[in-house]
Order: sequence, then structure tokens, then C-alpha cells
Amino acid sequence: GHPLRLRIGCHSGPVVASVVGNQTLRYCLFGSTVNIASRLELTSRPNYIHLSTRMRALLLQHDPDAWRGRIVPRISSRGRGPGGKDLHTNTYWLLHHDPAADIPDSPLAYGEEEEA
Repeated sequence: GHPLRLRIGCHSGPVVASVVGNQTLRYCLFGSTVNIASRLELTSRPNYIHLSTRMRALLLQHDPDAWRGRIVPRISSRGRGPGGKDLHTNTYWLLHHDPAADIPDSPLAYGEEEEA
């Protein structure tokens, strides 16, 4: 078999929940929070957790020592803000490694191959 390669995007904020469908009911979440998390997932690398600035702040607020050395900056992400304006925001990788180890500038230093 092939190894499982997950991409995860995490953001925090308000959402609207609803059950949709006529024959097969589904529970769905809607809103910009869901869209941002989805965009983070799409721009993540396999086997990485991609965090928004808001999610990073919440993790550090909850227990800063637990996350020390595990949240590292990623390059600026480009997206669309209110009114369709270009929006640049900083995002972060949540890493699982020895916090005492040196932190590379890029996840590529952890052995990920550049995707075409």
C-alpha cells in the first residue's frame, strides 16, 4: 500500500452550521472561517499542519510552552479579502519534532520534495 499523506489547514472563527439535502442529509459548515481553513489545507504540504495567524495566537495563548519551537513561519500567503482586494497574510507550520532541535526556514529541510 501507499503511505497516507494528509494536508491539514486550521483556522478559528465564526461559522454557520446547517443540515442540507433532501434524501441524504448532510451536516455542513459555511462561512469565511471554513473558506480560510480550506485554503490553508490546499496550500499545505503533505503531512503538515498549516495554521492561520489567528489559530497560532490561540494555541500560544492556551499554552505557549507546549508549542515553543513547533510553530514556525511560512512564506506569506496570497488570497482575497473583502471586496475582492488582494490580501497577503502570514501563515505558520505546526511541526512535530524535538523542540530543542534547530528550526529550518522551510519544511523542505525536513525532507519534503518540491512539488511540481
